[in-house]
Parts: sequence; structure tokens; C-alpha cells
Amino acid sequence: MILSGYSRYAKTWAALWLALVVVCLILLLTGKNPVLDIWSPQYASTLGLLSLLVLAAPAMHALDQRSHGYGLSHVYHDTPITRYQLDDTIVSGLLTVLSVRAATAVVALGLLLNGAAALVIPVKPQALDWPSILASPRQVTFCVVLATLAWSVVTTMAALLCYDYSLRFDWKAKPRVRYALRKKAHRLGVLGFYSLMWSLAVATALIDLKVAIAAATLVFGVMWYYYFFNKDILGEDERREAISPTLPAQP
Repeated sequence: MILSGYSRYAKTWAALWLALVVVCLILLLTGKNPVLDIWSPQYASTLGLLSLLVLAAPAMHALDQRSHGYGLSHVYHDTPITRYQLDDTIVSGLLTVLSVRAATAVVALGLLLNGAAALVIPVKPQALDWPSILASPRQVTFCVVLATLAWSVVTTMAALLCYDYSLRFDWKAKPRVRYALRKKAHRLGVLGFYSLMWSLAVATALIDLKVAIAAATLVFGVMWYYYFFNKDILGEDERREAISPTLPAQP
């Protein structure tokens, strides 16, 4: 089976998401054909499914170690030999990765703004106010995606700056400052990554709800696959250590 070898925790997440997708599809297929400019149960449920992508990632991380889920957080924190990399060569490679993410977010932001007139902007400019925006699910979605993409650009650029300063200056006399800068860069980079992924998925709701559900399922599936490991990833000694960490010897 596809999920054989994974923990019960990982399988529970997969089953929960599948159930939510089925509910959204039932609402979409049994109801009237939804109009994207009018609030409907179908549009609300689809946006709810897309919104759960934001909550799923921190929830997976928070409960993983406690549930022995063999996710990235569990494997990282409960394996004694794992540590944060501070090598300058590795950080230089991360600069390239973050630059690609920032460029992707900027291009997506530009395309969204360029297509704004065709997607959500009404014919009469005077009709564009907050009540009219909130009354249209498509316009609400557009504003949320726009803000999230902008947030992704800001956090990714801030992460680049932190990494840049950690490399540019000599921190030998103050190694904790270099470590703090790279820790900030890592956190900001994670925020930028998840913001970019989520905004690209939600943007599909501007086009078609079936496409949006498919995009949400694809994003969750990729996130699930990247995050969880087969239980055989740890050797016997490592598995025992991950389940019952050995306490350091007392002096």
C-alpha cells in the first residue's frame, strides 16, 4: 500500500484531509453551479479548505514529536546527532534558493496585478469600496492572495538580508550574533515559503472551484510527502532514542 510503513499519525492526517476534500466535492457537485462573485456554501467551503492549509503545517509540527509521527520535527529533535548547519558554503547556497523564491513571488504578484482588471475589478471604479469587496468572494480572495504574496516577498527579502549580514561581517568575536541572524533568516524563509505556496493555491479559486480543490489537495499531498518519513528511516538504535530519548548523565 502507498501509506504502508508510515506512522498512524501520518495516516490520520492523510485520512482527515481526504474526508474534507470529499465533503467539499459533495457540496460542489450537489449544489447549484456557483457564481464566483456571489457568496455560496460551495465557495465558502472551498475557501475553508484552502484556509486549512495554513493551519495544517503548524499543527503537524506542534503534535508530531508528542505523537511519535516520524515527521520532520520528530526526527530532527529526537535524533541527537542532528544540528543546525552554519557553514558559509551552505548558507551561500541558501541565498540562491531564497532568491529564486523571491523572484517567483514577485512574478506571481506582477501577473496577479496585471490580470486584476479581468479578474475582479468592476467596470465602474466608484463601485470599488470595502462593502463591495466584502460582498464578492472573488474580490476577497484576490485581496488575500495579493497581501499574502506581498508578505512572502517581504519575509523572503528579510531572510536574504539576515543571511547576507551573517556572511558579510566577521562575527568570530561574536558567534552568537551570527547564529541569531541565521536563525532569524531560517524562520523568515519558512514564512515566505509557506506564504508563497498557499497564495499560489488560493489564487486558483479566482478561476474555478474544482481547480481550487484540486490545487489544495495537490499542495497538501506534496507537503505531507515532504514532511513525513517511513518509520524505517531510523535505525533500531535511533528509533529507540526517538521514542525514549536518553537523558544525559548526571555529573
